[in-house]
Amino acid sequence: MTAENRSAIKVALWEQEQEFETTFDLAGVGIAHVSTTGQWLRVNQKLCEIVGYSHQELIQKTFQDITYAEDLEPDLDHMQQLLAGEVQNYSLEKRYICKDDSLVWINLTVSLVHEPDGDPEYFIAIIKDISDRKRHEAELKQAKDDRDRFFTLSLDLLCVVGLDGYFKRINPAFERILGYDAAELLGKPFLEFVHPDDRAITLTEVETLATGVATLHFENRYRCQDGSYRWLDWVSVPVVEEGLAYAVAHDVTQRKQAELEIKQLNEGLEIRVKQRTAQLEAANKELESFSYSVSHDLRAPLRHIAGFVQLLKARLEPENLDETSARYVTTIVNTTKQAGVLIDDLLTFSRMGRSEMHTIAFSLAELLKEVKREIDLDVGDRVIQWKIHSLPVVQGDPSMLRLVLRNLLENAAKYTRLCEKTEIEIGSFDHPDEMIFFVRDNGIGFDMRYVDKLFGIFQRLHVGTQFEGTGIGLANVQRIIHRHGGRVWAEGVVDRGATFYFSLPKSRTGSPAGLLISDY
Repeated sequence: MTAENRSAIKVALWEQEQEFETTFDLAGVGIAHVSTTGQWLRVNQKLCEIVGYSHQELIQKTFQDITYAEDLEPDLDHMQQLLAGEVQNYSLEKRYICKDDSLVWINLTVSLVHEPDGDPEYFIAIIKDISDRKRHEAELKQAKDDRDRFFTLSLDLLCVVGLDGYFKRINPAFERILGYDAAELLGKPFLEFVHPDDRAITLTEVETLATGVATLHFENRYRCQDGSYRWLDWVSVPVVEEGLAYAVAHDVTQRKQAELEIKQLNEGLEIRVKQRTAQLEAANKELESFSYSVSHDLRAPLRHIAGFVQLLKARLEPENLDETSARYVTTIVNTTKQAGVLIDDLLTFSRMGRSEMHTIAFSLAELLKEVKREIDLDVGDRVIQWKIHSLPVVQGDPSMLRLVLRNLLENAAKYTRLCEKTEIEIGSFDHPDEMIFFVRDNGIGFDMRYVDKLFGIFQRLHVGTQFEGTGIGLANVQRIIHRHGGRVWAEGVVDRGATFYFSLPKSRTGSPAGLLISDY
């Protein structure tokens, strides 16, 4: 070999050495030469980055120094096999302890370099950082464990069901609630467990699932091992391309039983209410008939009493009656008149409950004018300041609603009698479902604690010696308005006046039944 050839060989070897050095130092994985006792002989920069040691720090240590204790023995066993010639190389996953005491997962591949005479010289180790992969695997495992735990511990029935009609996987709740073992449930078409009356709708639901449409709150009955049935409420999501559906079933048997009991109770209650209503209606009719009969039959004797008292008074000249006797006769006359008024009011009240309604559209404003004229005549010289707003045309029974206005205006005039200046206001306002009317005065008012007594028959909040009345007028108002489908109520303040309201419902078309056209 010439000197020129030897020089060329040296250059080639040097170039190969440089290429190896470059590859060793710039490799994307850790590379190291390790003695047969475990001493780091040579390490590249990537390995230093993986474990956090500098080059100088690392070559002062052995791989045993930085191997996690639990992972050391498997590595040493593989190393002995390699030294014994039992394997050409080995790979394993293990953990290194970094300089900052954190752990890093690595994939280790080791091969052995021999001396020319065949004796072991050193190991070549390739180290790849797999911490991210391990972390991802741990997260996936945790997610799977959580899912499996949820599947196992769920109180609801969870399953994977095939669109072929068989359960593919079920959770323990199936066994607990239905009483079968898993093998029996998985080994038969699920329709065999469905109540015969529910199989057709269940098949329809499965066909819907096969089109890719999810099931929400589908209910059917499943037979238990003891022969009883449980109601299940299903939510199912299909994966058509896999031929599967993922389903959750909630046991709603108790709810169904409660619903049935409530339904039966309601049906029984409805029957009892109808029976009681019929009894009350019959009793009311009998009471009204009795009231009408009694009131009607009492009128004749009262007329006789009043007539004979007047004859007696006329026959006995004033000079023949002492003061006490004259007072007695006057009391009899007044009491008889008052009884007559009371009987007339009772007859009117009775008729309001029995008479047929004749509903027409009419001007409430015109009706009010007529009633107001009557009130003006009744009060004589009293001056009343009337404030009357525009009122609509309404639909109702004119004679009945006339009595409503008459009673409300009479009361307003009566209970403002002691006022220096009497003010009575009548108006209306619109409401979504009804038209509301009001009569407001500045009279003596009333205590709102007793408002519930206002519309009761024979109920009076003021003494009869000061304000006359029978206690039937407002009861008549309430009965008439209720027959029209409306309502009545009142507001008042003692010595500051009162406001009485009544309403008429609107028609089905949305326009008020009590407000057909404006009347200005």
